[in-house]
Order: sequence, then structure tokens, then C-alpha cells
Amino acid sequence: MKSTKLYFYDTPDNKYSVTALLGAMESRSELFEEIDVGFFSRPEELEENESELQRYRRTVLAFSFFSSQLWDIRDMLLRLRPLLQRCRGVTVGGGPHVSGDGERSVTLLGLDYALLGEGEISFPALLSALLRDEDPAGMEGLCCYDRSGKLVNGGMA
Repeated sequence: MKSTKLYFYDTPDNKYSVTALLGAMESRSELFEEIDVGFFSRPEELEENESELQRYRRTVLAFSFFSSQLWDIRDMLLRLRPLLQRCRGVTVGGGPHVSGDGERSVTLLGLDYALLGEGEISFPALLSALLRDEDPAGMEGLCCYDRSGKLVNGGMA
């Protein structure tokens, strides 16, 4: 069994982002040896599959969104936070809103990792670091808290 379950938030508004990120992951084919990929469009889909998520060492939820989607994403993150805690989950955000406001996407919105700029560069690198249990803080194109709790902004990728 693979160690990590990666779910993409998949809506008509972000379908091109998901396609680009999956293509970027193919550049590091070893990621698919450890990661099962899935898609969701409603939080209920994840909540109904909690027993499946419990079998993985880690769950990653990936969101790409516009500023116009901010409040819907915030509400979804608030709703899913308890599930993510039970399933050793983390959240990754990218897209226009996160690139423009990465620090507040982490501090106020509650994303664990904010991808800044070209997610096709930083997303596969982040996944690789997570699979190796490395602290990705400071990585180019990433804003997050490091293991000591300090907010670290690696700038745009």
C-alpha cells in the first residue's frame, strides 16, 4: 500500500491547474510509487471515506483557487480540519489568490503550505520533502510554518 493519499479539489474553475500539477508530478515519477491520487469536489466525499484515509500515513488536500473562491475554501478548510487531524492530513494551496497573498493564506486561512508562483515547480518538490519527512520551510515557492513554529516565506517560484 502507498503511504500517502493526495486529493485534488476538482471543480470546473480549477481543472487546468489540476492537470498542470499532475503533469508536473510526472517529472518525478517516483512520487507515484508512494502517492495515490484522488479528486473531490465536496467535503462530504472525504468525510464519507475517512476509514480509507485512516489507512494512509498521510493525507494531502490540494487546492488551487481564485480570490472569488476564498470564502468557500475557508469554510471547507474549517469543516475538514477535524478530519485532517484524525487522518494525519495537511493542506496545500496554490493559484492566483495564494500566490498573491501567501502569508495570510497560511496565517489566517489556515493552509499548511502555500505555493507561491509556479506550482509546477514547487508542488512536486514539496511532495518529495513530505514523503521524506523533511521540513520544507524555506523552499523556493513555498510559505509555511517551520517545525519551530516560525513563518517562513521562500519567495516566488
